[in-house]
Amino acid sequence: MSNPISDTYRHLLMEIKQRIRSAQYEALKAVNREMINLYWDIGQIIVTQQQGASWGKSVVEQLAKDLQAEFPGISGFSARNIWRMQDFYLTYHSKEILPPMVAEIGWTHNIVILEKCKDDLEREFYLAALDDLSRLPDENLSIGIILCKSKDKTIVEYALRESNKPIGVATYQVVSTVPQELKNQLPAPEQVAKLLEDVE
Repeated sequence: MSNPISDTYRHLLMEIKQRIRSAQYEALKAVNREMINLYWDIGQIIVTQQQGASWGKSVVEQLAKDLQAEFPGISGFSARNIWRMQDFYLTYHSKEILPPMVAEIGWTHNIVILEKCKDDLEREFYLAALDDLSRLPDENLSIGIILCKSKDKTIVEYALRESNKPIGVATYQVVSTVPQELKNQLPAPEQVAKLLEDVE
């Protein structure tokens, strides 16, 4: 028979550890939100200053040096990162849906999304994926849509999450080589690569 004191203690310990982890997570989220808001504000200040004056690279480089000297223990104020803050603000300032979502993810994820995604649809997909993979049960869902480039079931689930319209579904078969009857109808891999180079 188990010792009731040790069972009670184990339960107590587990409950307190969970509460500590929850508090740590909430603190990290608050710090992250504030950092994203700070980077947003810096980006906005840069954009506003550039509209009224003719300065750019040299001023941002000097600003980076001065900020790094003033805050030596804080990373994130390189010239490159300051330009990213500007891009961050320019990318999202006129959008209604995306800014609340970007505040919930880390700066590194935001940079990846900014640099890898070419349009808002792609950004919304990545934000929705991050939301689904890192959102806790008590947090609200973000919203978004995606375009699928592959047969990945997870991607399709994200694409259809909010769909209430009729959908056509088809089956397909993956093969390692192009069937002979289709070879003459399809462009060569080199032609496809060339076409993709021209796509912006």
